Amino acid sequence: MVPAWPRRSATPCSTTKRGCAKMLSEQRAAWPTPRHESPLTGIGHLLAEHGSPNGEFEVNGRPLVGFCIFRASPDEPALHAGVGSVIGISLPLQPNTYTQGADIRAIWLGPDEWMLASAVWSARDMESRLRHALGPGHYSVVDVTSGYTSVTLSGRKAPLVLARGCPLDLSARAFPMGECAQSVCFKAPVIVCAGGSGIYELIIRRSFAEYLMLMLLDAYKPIQQANLRY
Repeated sequence: MVPAWPRRSATPCSTTKRGCAKMLSEQRAAWPTPRHESPLTGIGHLLAEHGSPNGEFEVNGRPLVGFCIFRASPDEPALHAGVGSVIGISLPLQPNTYTQGADIRAIWLGPDEWMLASAVWSARDMESRLRHALGPGHYSVVDVTSGYTSVTLSGRKAPLVLARGCPLDLSARAFPMGECAQSVCFKAPVIVCAGGSGIYELIIRRSFAEYLMLMLLDAYKPIQQANLRY
């Protein structure tokens, strides 16, 4: 004879007491709203103290930039047209280039991968607009803002400072405005975008941001007094 399964109790029970659950709910309601904080907050005083004569080297964090990774086949013009209708610019198809719009930048990372960066749109907004415009299809769009941050280097000595830790040829001839490259800077992985006139945007992992800024500030010291040009 097969024994019958034990009958389920008519009285539901829980290991969490009602009073404790209510207290936890009240505590969660009182928690402050999460905010997006710069990974450079810990060295903000050093960045504020940093100054160079005639603005020959400036470094500025951009903590409020939103980042999305978009992936799709480069052979689907309708899909690319849909993206362009949302962000206002076309996705770059030439390797190691980016396209710049009024408030968004599209960076080529691979034959079927782009990074969308904007200081005006939130990544959540970008992702929502793209999904709404494109509908179902063979593509992916992911908010990666929590993993990246952006820093801008500028000034006539910015290429010299960056070259101390980055193996790229940063001359205007080899790395003109509108080009980008995935490389390393003081062993930290970076995406470097050339902005022209000695301006470079570095897109870096948040966990490397403070370390990399300290290395760049230190790299500037020996060339601060040197009359050098890249």
